[in-house]
Amino acid sequence: MKRIDIPKLMLSGFLIMLMCAPSEIKGAENNAANHSKNAGTKSFSYVPEIHGALRTRFEHDFDNGGSRFQVRNARVTLNGYIAPSIDYFIQTDLCDRGKMKILDAWGRIAVAKGLKFQAGQFRLPFGTDAFRGPGNYVFSNRSFIGKDLCNVRGVGAKLSYTIPLSGYQQLSIEGGAFNPTSISDHEVWIKELSYAAKGIYTIGNVKLVTGVQSISPDSIRVNLWNASCTWATGRWTLEGEYMNKHYTHNAHKTAHGWLLWADYAMPIKAGVFNRASFQ
Repeated sequence: MKRIDIPKLMLSGFLIMLMCAPSEIKGAENNAANHSKNAGTKSFSYVPEIHGALRTRFEHDFDNGGSRFQVRNARVTLNGYIAPSIDYFIQTDLCDRGKMKILDAWGRIAVAKGLKFQAGQFRLPFGTDAFRGPGNYVFSNRSFIGKDLCNVRGVGAKLSYTIPLSGYQQLSIEGGAFNPTSISDHEVWIKELSYAAKGIYTIGNVKLVTGVQSISPDSIRVNLWNASCTWATGRWTLEGEYMNKHYTHNAHKTAHGWLLWADYAMPIKAGVFNRASFQ
């Protein structure tokens, strides 16, 4: 009889969002983009914002009979301004399965209207699901695309530009160059860089994203391309994403990744809970 492997069971614990500033709670990965909207207005302040997300879980392996508790994330972010046109963002995970990790540390300056220059350590501009942090996961965990296919941070710089369109449309593009080495070591001299670029077009309730990424983590360069479409209206959110990962010199077969999901959010009043999602 063919043996059927029962996958590991993962029970994600409760997600606690902490906010130490008078503004809307957002996912840590999105705070960096959202907090810049107040630049140059009367609401500008030097006081930084602190955000956080704590995620605990229990796992059981039915094949081997083992189990474990984990603190999967203890994210803390700090963001703010040192001038109306200069902002910064720092993100660390104080306990990623028992290890502390410095994830993001960058500064950004508004060069001109819609044009910004950013330098430091941050996620390469590529992908859609990969840009969701623990504070704004749609499901209890990341997808294969977001975790294993393009989960890349780097040390480098990028330019981003938002193109003014009509009221219900928006187009933004960004691209940059990065060290191909691990973010845990910034002292390595390199001869080849990694590159990434991304475009986001929003029209009404639809968001279209596409991008390219070329990384060189070892002797083989890897080139990726992706596209996604997100539709959100009322209680419904639907999203599809495709990713193609090609290895040069035929080092490995080309990898294809797909992600399709739907979410129906129903408002409820149950203690501290205000929404129930059917996914």
